[in-house]
Amino acid sequence: IDGDGCSATCAIETGWACPGVGPGSCAPVCGDGIKAGAEQCDQGGGNVLPGDGCSAACAVEVGWSCVGVGPASCGAICG
Repeated sequence: IDGDGCSATCAIETGWACPGVGPGSCAPVCGDGIKAGAEQCDQGGGNVLPGDGCSAACAVEVGWSCVGVGPASCGAICG
């Protein structure tokens, strides 16, 4: 099944890493600039700065809204 990290043709999907074998062995790569799996955001560049809208776990931080991917994908919510 496509969308779980390993495609229907047994290829690793873009934005995923599959270090093991079998169901559940693939996980999205947070910080690579590709939004995959359950990632809410992914700004790329390693995603190491807190307070930029997208956490190091690729979750949208409180008070922010994120659309798309990349460094400018998150903005503070006003009001």
